[in-house]
Amino acid sequence: MKKILLLLVILLFPFSSAEDLFDYQSLELEHKISSYMIINPTSSNYYVTSAEILLSWFPRDDYRQEISYIQTEPSGEEENDGLNFVFRKPQKKKLDVSVESVVETSSDYKKVFSKVKFPITELDSEFAPFLTEQDIIDINNEISDLASELAAEKDDLFEVVFSFADWVERNIEYNLSTLTAEAAQKSSWVITNRYGVCDELTSLFISLNRAVGIPARFISGMSYTNLEIFESPWGPHGWAEVYFPDVGWVPFDVTYRQFGWVDATHIKLKESDDSSTSSVNYNAKGKNFNIQSGEIENEVDVISRGNLKQPLVSIDLEIQKEKAGFGSYNLVTAEVTNNQPYYITVSLQLAATQNVENFDDRFRNILLKPKEKKKEYFIVRVLENLKSGYIYTFPLKAVSSSTSAETSFKSEKKATVFDYNYFKSQIPEEKTVYSPINIECEADKSAVYIGEPLTINCKFTNKENKALGIIDICLEDECHKKQFGPKEQYNKEFVKEMPSVGVKNLAVTAKNDDFSITKYILIHSVDTPLVKISKLDYSEEVLFEEQADISFSVLQESFSNPSDIKVTLEGKRLSQSWNVEDLDIRREFSIAVPAKIMSLGLNEFKISVSYKDEKGQDYLVEEEFSIELINVSFSERIIIFLNQLSLIIDNFFPKLS
Repeated sequence: MKKILLLLVILLFPFSSAEDLFDYQSLELEHKISSYMIINPTSSNYYVTSAEILLSWFPRDDYRQEISYIQTEPSGEEENDGLNFVFRKPQKKKLDVSVESVVETSSDYKKVFSKVKFPITELDSEFAPFLTEQDIIDINNEISDLASELAAEKDDLFEVVFSFADWVERNIEYNLSTLTAEAAQKSSWVITNRYGVCDELTSLFISLNRAVGIPARFISGMSYTNLEIFESPWGPHGWAEVYFPDVGWVPFDVTYRQFGWVDATHIKLKESDDSSTSSVNYNAKGKNFNIQSGEIENEVDVISRGNLKQPLVSIDLEIQKEKAGFGSYNLVTAEVTNNQPYYITVSLQLAATQNVENFDDRFRNILLKPKEKKKEYFIVRVLENLKSGYIYTFPLKAVSSSTSAETSFKSEKKATVFDYNYFKSQIPEEKTVYSPINIECEADKSAVYIGEPLTINCKFTNKENKALGIIDICLEDECHKKQFGPKEQYNKEFVKEMPSVGVKNLAVTAKNDDFSITKYILIHSVDTPLVKISKLDYSEEVLFEEQADISFSVLQESFSNPSDIKVTLEGKRLSQSWNVEDLDIRREFSIAVPAKIMSLGLNEFKISVSYKDEKGQDYLVEEEFSIELINVSFSERIIIFLNQLSLIIDNFFPKLS
């Protein structure tokens, strides 16, 4: 009788066991962040009038994150997207700040229940920072071409974004080299060198999205890892959020292979348009000192754990040949079913089995539409040099984050040997995109006013050594027909006007019955910034011993935002100015003017608001009014006369500076 040898599975297992924090649907976490500033005097007569530490890293409520407790030390005010700690005339040389919070997190998806159309053709102006190049998140021709190639012939936004995440995860190596760990590298550097840390992988993913007009932003925060290469299991981490119209911002963590969701160990602390933004800023005013910025310390403790995550998918695993000879190939089919009414993504792994080789990637990222089923195919091979006289049973296991499936097959020396091509021919081939035309386009301006002509110059190049048929060259609905010779280049100028305010994603296409190639151009369409002075209220008449109360409002009446805003109230002996950061809300102003500085009769006043548009052009809005000084006595007239005389002298003999 023949002996039977059963070999056990050896799992090369990046997924967590039930003991790991990744497996929990929710967590209650305590987070503490602290930093400090040191005042270093450069002279014995130094002084500090004020010092500020602006901490932009702190937890905020989110669809998957709720703050149940937060305490700052000392007291901090939330402003400019951060917590501002102000020290008035500080006596200590070391100024410490800290934020302690309790955060309840979940592993929930940002649920997308139905198809969101791609491309996104129009967005509000508020998305402009998340669509354009930044210092680190840049876009070069290689990134733009890759994004267009991956998005080709797709009209489902989730499919496009998933293809970017999948490409980065499979093609960019996570590498903690000194070069990337010490300073963030640009997306253009990452796509050339093909490695980076979490920030670089995320930046490139964001660049790919922006290259085709999909808003994406950088998220920084804390996360957990069970990898032994890190000193602490909790550390700073970066991931992304992508905007889906009518859905909201959807998280994508390329490093963790979590697309459309992030696990409960992620604590979101900051949103930004670039990965290079600082998490803390230090400032101090005074004389004869310099400041030394301190380290930023983060601590995370687990207070409690919720329920373990429930499987969102089911897996059915089949082996095609239940018995195969030594050296034979075999085909494993994993059918994955989405049991949810919304899009989900699955990271699937075929675990390693001793004496069985894998001939393709054992790790797969899978996108599943609501209730969709998909099959993944794995070709495996039994080693040849096994002992004869034995029947081997090889168990196989496919694993996702919260579920798995198993099967097995047998092998012995006299069984049939199947070659690789026998199974390869049975796997459905993925559709390849035919792209014989290369498109390069450049607009003469990135921002235009409504009705202002925009010129777009495009170069179309036939990459083939053969002539192509008649091709439609289009900008949106404006099309021209062109027949290309071998390697021919064709330049085309388009002129277009923007009909409304917002960010427009213009599509330039080259297409016929065999292919469709698209290049996207982002244009920010703006109206002229309009500012209005309103609700002006003042005392029309005033006595000498009284004060004239003046109040007014300044508001924005345009979609485009004015910048460098300065509000000024001027009178004969009065000039008061206010610098305004923005007019996202109505700004109220009030001042009490002593009547004793006025002249007899009517006193003229003028409110002026100066500002600039995005192109640096200056604008000025003014409104004038008068206040009458009445019932003035003889002694009061003398005081007024002396005030006027003082003003005349000051004008003739200005003070030397």
